[in-house]
Amino acid sequence: MIINLTAGMGGDLEIGAGEAPMQFGAGTDLVGGLTRFAHAEELLPEICTLDCGTLNFGDGDTIYVSTPAQLRAGAKRIQKLGAKPELGIFDTGHLWFAKQMQKEGLLDDAPLFQLCMGIPWGAPADVGTFKSMVDNMPAGAQWAGFGIGRMQMPMGRPGDVISRSCTLGS
Repeated sequence: MIINLTAGMGGDLEIGAGEAPMQFGAGTDLVGGLTRFAHAEELLPEICTLDCGTLNFGDGDTIYVSTPAQLRAGAKRIQKLGAKPELGIFDTGHLWFAKQMQKEGLLDDAPLFQLCMGIPWGAPADVGTFKSMVDNMPAGAQWAGFGIGRMQMPMGRPGDVISRSCTLGS
């Protein structure tokens, strides 16, 4: 059994409506980037998720916050724990920044890129976007991908969108 723990909780920020953006809503659970790893430090998983960027989340006033400074600190923490990073890639800029962290030596060789498709307003769950992200993986990368909601099966079913449209592998 392999244990994979997320470090994504604690990143939700619900902006106040209208002209009161600093009055955060009830959905806000925002904590510091390293606080998101407290459970991983205690449980020492084999894999630990690092969501690689900030993202508008749906049509409301919620964003997921993960700044470059938080991500760099989180990547260092994952290295210190000896866990393999699972890099949550929700948009093309997230992939770009994850590759930057790898160049900076903050990710050990062959990190796992998880392409998260179809989360509004991140990368759409379509063949062109998926192929573009796969084509931009660093050499030797390990990766997987999924679509959410009604796109779950078309994005992951053998013989469907992915295998017909992309050259799979590294």
